Amino acid sequence: MWAALFFSVGVMSALAQSESRIPQRSANPICTSIDGLEAGKAQNSLDVGHNADSFHFSWNSDGDRHWVLRTRHEAPGSTPLHRSSKLHFTAVPKSSLISDPSINIHHASTSFPAHRIDILARLEDSSQAAILAIGIRDIDSQGRALAGKVTWKWVPQAPDAPRRDAFDLAALESLYVQALSQDPAARYSFTVSTTSTRPKVPTLSSAELPELLEHIAVIRSCFTKRVDSNLSALPWEVASLKNLRMPKKESDATFVALSAAGKPISGVRVFLDRAPHYACSGLTNSKGVMSCVLEDTHGHEHVHGLHDSQESAPIIASYPGRVTASGISLPTAVPMWFPGLGRGR
Repeated sequence: MWAALFFSVGVMSALAQSESRIPQRSANPICTSIDGLEAGKAQNSLDVGHNADSFHFSWNSDGDRHWVLRTRHEAPGSTPLHRSSKLHFTAVPKSSLISDPSINIHHASTSFPAHRIDILARLEDSSQAAILAIGIRDIDSQGRALAGKVTWKWVPQAPDAPRRDAFDLAALESLYVQALSQDPAARYSFTVSTTSTRPKVPTLSSAELPELLEHIAVIRSCFTKRVDSNLSALPWEVASLKNLRMPKKESDATFVALSAAGKPISGVRVFLDRAPHYACSGLTNSKGVMSCVLEDTHGHEHVHGLHDSQESAPIIASYPGRVTASGISLPTAVPMWFPGLGRGR
């Protein structure tokens, strides 16, 4: 339920101006690392580590949006597994988070034993076709996502690629959208594919979703001044959700605070969800605080007690974001754990 909320950002009306908390480019050390990236020639192979496993991907196109992906998966103490998959790419849906509507990013996915592979690519010209990012997450035998770790690897474009900076910008924006659709209770890793010997772009390991989203937003800010001057890439504002009070019994309200750059965000709706089907929402007050009582939307409160069912599941607080005339207040989500359960926040 919560994930669908974020995609409404594309139809929101302009609201009041907000102040960005992302460092200015001149004061952003990550941008120095970005400027020193040496992406090398266009790649047709990539190595990605996921948990203790390693994946080697190689690919080639057999026409337009159809690729063949060859995967070698190595796990400690196991024989390497090899598989070839035919990928069919579809255009990533348009979103207000994508600065340049003329750029089309494409997405494809395939399953490997116990893993799902997500791929973002540019396909506007077969000679320039390239992977922009690869994601790996754990799945069960039915293909359902498992709680655990999600790995993303961003692949900056080769220096001679047409509209290199514009595609890197669009890839990061699309990656933000992809991350929002995944499990907010998972742990995330983020790495960059580069041959650079200069200071490397900081990576993430076992981060929570808000950390991943802010990391992508900061890297994205490094490209907003490098793209075509005719493109107006709106600044992003990173919103933060904070757990103030968890419910101790069925009738208790949950309290959360929403802010950006240390200032409260008032008058916007924040949503709370908890498996299997508890939910509530409310508007933030002048201090950015929202409170509501989780209700069983299926009407089975005596069967699925808040503390009796799926006790390791967190409450997911989510904010769908808002578009302003001068920038975008970013959608976000954060897991809130009951004391002694789950990861015990």
